[in-house]
Amino acid sequence: MPPLRIELKKGRGGPDSLACVRADGSRTWERVQAAIALHDLVHFVVEREFRWTDGFYGLVASGWSITDFYDKEKARTLPKGAMRAEHMVAFFWRELGGQEEPGLADFHAAIEAQNAKEPALALPRPTQDTIDRVRREVRELAARWSALPAGETLALEFDVGA
Repeated sequence: MPPLRIELKKGRGGPDSLACVRADGSRTWERVQAAIALHDLVHFVVEREFRWTDGFYGLVASGWSITDFYDKEKARTLPKGAMRAEHMVAFFWRELGGQEEPGLADFHAAIEAQNAKEPALALPRPTQDTIDRVRREVRELAARWSALPAGETLALEFDVGA
């Protein structure tokens, strides 16, 4: 999958915006609330780490528009992998909100509980190294985003093929 350019722009007294530029030059964008900007950064790290092409950014790279995710009819056609990514992102996103970082056993227990609720999604059980790497990258991106002045853009390349 060719890289997707992600441009998260900090708003000036208003909402932030997320723009994605596909390899073919086509573009999709939407205004997003502050908490969603952080959520989207966690998606970036998680989907890249697990090499998922059917999560939010993989779907955008393949032609979905950001607004498609808000359309109830279109959202019903989301592949199962999109929900798998959403659940894994939730584990890491909660930690940004100040929740304590669970140890490996507790992290795996939470995954097993989620898998029991939705066995078709089958979340993987990441190693401690993977969890630590995701946490570190999420914290680094969150800090970069927090330090970014209003009106400036944080640009990232999403390329699961790399």
